Amino acid sequence: MTGAHWLAWRKWLSILCALSALGIAGCDRGGVRAGPPEADTSVVIGSSVPFDEVFCAVDSVRLEQNERSLVASVQNIRVAPDGSVVITDISEGDVKVYRPDGRLRATLGAKGEGPGEFMAPTDAHLTREGDVAVADAALQRVQFFSLEGAFLRSIPVREAHGIRGFSTTPDGMVFVTSGDPATGAILLETDREGQPSGRHLRIADVRPEGSVDDGGWEAIRNFFLSVVESEVTVVSSVVPAVWSVDLSSEAVSVTSFEIPGYTPPRIPEAKELASWESDITEWFFQFPLFAFPLAGDDRLVLPMIRGWPWRADASVDLLYFANGEWRVLRDAPMPISITDHGLQAVRGVATDEMSLVRYSERCR
Repeated sequence: MTGAHWLAWRKWLSILCALSALGIAGCDRGGVRAGPPEADTSVVIGSSVPFDEVFCAVDSVRLEQNERSLVASVQNIRVAPDGSVVITDISEGDVKVYRPDGRLRATLGAKGEGPGEFMAPTDAHLTREGDVAVADAALQRVQFFSLEGAFLRSIPVREAHGIRGFSTTPDGMVFVTSGDPATGAILLETDREGQPSGRHLRIADVRPEGSVDDGGWEAIRNFFLSVVESEVTVVSSVVPAVWSVDLSSEAVSVTSFEIPGYTPPRIPEAKELASWESDITEWFFQFPLFAFPLAGDDRLVLPMIRGWPWRADASVDLLYFANGEWRVLRDAPMPISITDHGLQAVRGVATDEMSLVRYSERCR
């Protein structure tokens, strides 16, 4: 894999997709997929190095915790331009905003169905206006808050079925979902009032190569997105691939990966889950699941996780694209954002030592 920039590479694949309309080249335009993805490009990962050989920690900020109710289970973490940290805390069913120095700035929402309340907060996104937008999968709505915690407004998104994540865009919002019942499209584009304006990626039934569609994949199949302007990057938890969607042209490109030592997931048999709580945790450590991509102008990060994200006992490797090269970074922290010269991660979830850690490539 060569090329100076990730976005430039995606734009080249978009041109390939455009040529497919003329019969010059082939491209998956987002048709319904049941099984492994049909890729436009296949990348063989040849380099695997420890994360600590590429990055080093340059500083950390401890995030204030309530000793009686630690942040025990996290759905997503975002970092604002001013350095504030926004955590979707599903253990408490709210969203916490931390100042750049780690002090708790505000707690957004509480359990309930009224204005400013959540039943299933799924993802929190920072808008261009500096507000916090929170998607609720159960109530199918997005609510907006100030960074200080004031409730601003609510927008219903009735067409977003099983919200997994979302982002605001210059023209509205884009949601990654469990799939539209009629079309199987997992990417829903809306205007600023939540009205559908486009559906993309009919891959709701995607699964590993050679697997059987026995109805069990819904338990572990998930979808995640990262948005840069009109470019959307999507991964599924169960296949080593990345989808790139240009919302402005509707072009779709798919890249699959051959990863050294990668073990595709499988559905556990009933006899393996005699004790659901303990056995399902052990089962999740048997193979990596993809989650929470991070896209930048010249880099892409695809975490591969064994265990539960952000927990201390989770094992994380990263598929990392930089300087025109893909490689695996082993034994990494769970990243939450790309910075100018590195990454940021949150460590110590479910402990009183939860911290934001900044890593740099320029320290060696």
